[in-house]
Amino acid sequence: SAMVIFEHFKEVDCYSNISIAYRILFTVHVTVASPERSFSKLKLLKNYLRSTM
Repeated sequence: SAMVIFEHFKEVDCYSNISIAYRILFTVHVTVASPERSFSKLKLLKNYLRSTM
């Protein structure tokens, strides 16, 4: 898995840039998904409210 690869790069310590890139990559996906879900739920709520007016 991706975490095994990340741990391997951390242990070897000669690929510090790759280690940093993996850390950023793992963080970005987590932080991007949450707002997308929130906007999706907000869109559903707005559509419901508009249809019940």
